[in-house]
Amino acid sequence: MLTSDSEIFFAAVNCMNDRLNMYWDNLYPRLGPNAQFWIDIGRYLGKNRIINRHGTWASPWKTKIAPGFEMPSYNPNFKMTFEEITYQKTLDIKKIIHTTDSRIGVFYSGGIDSTVCLAALIQFLNPEELQKIDVCLSAESIIENPYFYEKFILNKMNVFDSAKIRYDYFQQNGHYAITSDQGDSIFGTELGTKLYYSYFSRLKNLSVASRSHLISISEKISDPDTPYENYKDLLINYFQLPQSPEFGEKFYNSLDENIKSSLVPVLSLHDFFWWYIFNIKYLECALRSTIYYTTAPDIEKSIRHTVINWFNDPNYQLWSMANNNNGTKIKGLSPASYKFAARQFIYELDKNDWYFKYKSKLSSLINITQRNKDVFAQRTIFALDSFYNIHYQKSNDTIRFIENQLEAFK
Repeated sequence: MLTSDSEIFFAAVNCMNDRLNMYWDNLYPRLGPNAQFWIDIGRYLGKNRIINRHGTWASPWKTKIAPGFEMPSYNPNFKMTFEEITYQKTLDIKKIIHTTDSRIGVFYSGGIDSTVCLAALIQFLNPEELQKIDVCLSAESIIENPYFYEKFILNKMNVFDSAKIRYDYFQQNGHYAITSDQGDSIFGTELGTKLYYSYFSRLKNLSVASRSHLISISEKISDPDTPYENYKDLLINYFQLPQSPEFGEKFYNSLDENIKSSLVPVLSLHDFFWWYIFNIKYLECALRSTIYYTTAPDIEKSIRHTVINWFNDPNYQLWSMANNNNGTKIKGLSPASYKFAARQFIYELDKNDWYFKYKSKLSSLINITQRNKDVFAQRTIFALDSFYNIHYQKSNDTIRFIENQLEAFK
């Protein structure tokens, strides 16, 4: 049972269906402005799973960073390349194969992040080691990257249907699973790319002077000499929530305060969105797939040992902090330049010009989880506490905790 002293690794205000929205809507009028803002974040994003890693951010619950997911200290002199870190990560997998004799299931969506992982294993493991790799994919995976599937996976690797198998299968059989779900945390968030793709259409709601200024800096989203504050009007408009007129400005100001209270340089507009996912959304990306995509009773073992977050590595994090605004994350507004360093790494193996130039981000995990019959039970998960206990929103004790904490969060 959760109490006011409970420490929480993961908590969710889920607003993704009518039943859950009804609960939050009924609770909302009883709350003070801070608690209402907390629910509004969930309304705007579809869910609020914020766990702050660095800087200032108030929360209604007592949060704690799960071991292994801490932010390393910023090092502006970090020199390892994306390719070097990815090769080193493959050596970690080699070690697991040789010291445990375990099989490893790679959960492959066909997207850039999971293709980096699989491309690294194909390049750097020898044929005998590759025999220990299982590829868990779905129909969506093949649609996202048919060329890679036909050239490197079909009739060459052992395949499972990821719509029917979860991480549990590997854990229960003494094996490991790899997820690449944290790639966005390293390169920047979909929240940002959705704005970039609709940049000019959003200007119509702004003043003539603001429109003129934003048109003049439209190609400077990753320019460190064009601070993100230049885009304030656009960001506040982008963060609009119809039922809460003040939300856009409050959300912008909260993110701005968090940035200014941190010790990591956040300069450009893309830095602004990168910091959001690298800092306050990092734990969501790190833990969500294990929490929602497994029924294993020992979730601590899954999180700490048997489910490997490919991009949750101190060196990837250090690379991410030291490589803003140099073209390795994004170049301009084009979706084809997002995750540029990862695209280059994949291209070295597959030479697929289309994927390198035009691949855009699609959401894959949500399609798979929605096909599971217990999807609503998954969405009623409220929290994972620091003892690795899962708490469901349908529990009266959990509901009491939520309401007490939010009512006290004035």
